[in-house]
Amino acid sequence: MGLASLACGLLLSLLLGQEPGLVLRTGVSLIRVDAQVLQGDQAVSDLNQEDFQVKDNGVRQRILYFGREEDSVDLVLVLDTSGSMKAAMEEVSQAANEALRQLKDGDRVAVSRFTLRSRLVQPLTLDRNAIEQAIETICSQPFRGGTNIHRALESVADHLTGQRREARRRAVLIISDGISPKSSREISVLKKLWEADAVLHALVVKPPGYTLLLRTPFGRVDLPKLAEKTGGSVIRANQAGEGFRQMIDRIRRRYSLHYALPVGNEGEHRKISVELDSAAKKRFPGARVYSRKGYIWTVPAQSGS
Repeated sequence: MGLASLACGLLLSLLLGQEPGLVLRTGVSLIRVDAQVLQGDQAVSDLNQEDFQVKDNGVRQRILYFGREEDSVDLVLVLDTSGSMKAAMEEVSQAANEALRQLKDGDRVAVSRFTLRSRLVQPLTLDRNAIEQAIETICSQPFRGGTNIHRALESVADHLTGQRREARRRAVLIISDGISPKSSREISVLKKLWEADAVLHALVVKPPGYTLLLRTPFGRVDLPKLAEKTGGSVIRANQAGEGFRQMIDRIRRRYSLHYALPVGNEGEHRKISVELDSAAKKRFPGARVYSRKGYIWTVPAQSGS
């Protein structure tokens, strides 16, 4: 079964205190899990289907389709342009050419900037020069004011949800110091990211000389928690340019695992776990798998195709 035949519409039902779950829309008979394997800070990219174990509610599932970096990616860069981020974004701009070369033909990139509000600067495009120019343009403009990370991520997720769904992986990379008003919008952010079927990654940088006390209403948004619940990862970097290159490499080195929708009950919350098998764990000691955590079972309608 080819990727074009897979239904890709996914919707998260998040409840406070529960793991996120997917609501499967009509026509879906396979569950797709994108996974990343990291050993320390390095992506492990030479694994095979036999190296993974996927369990649904604790029951091991047969992997029906396995992909390794083949799927094209739609990537949205979400750049923090608050007053503290000028130097870091200049480093990102200088590293953009080398970092973006790690993407493959067919990968599309968009660029968004945000402070208290967000704006899409460059829609999804295959044109790498256009992306570099968008980042350069952002760096040439004033950096001022505070940030609202939750609002920015909601806006990007809404944009992706409105795009035509294709057989592509979707990723969001936010580059920020993580300092933003804490709010109760985390559940909404996660819901929208899962509605968009997007994996969140975060590059958290420490602006030079920035010493804001964090015991204030402007604390650090828990980007690691947000990223982990979507199956993404976080890099903390003093050098934003190097962190950008490393994160693009991580985003490209992911696996796609598909298994058949098990028998279940309407509205049932089911958990997904993805692990390496014992042999792979021995080959890559300490390696960690990042993947989504679950879904809400619903009756798939009969496909007319």
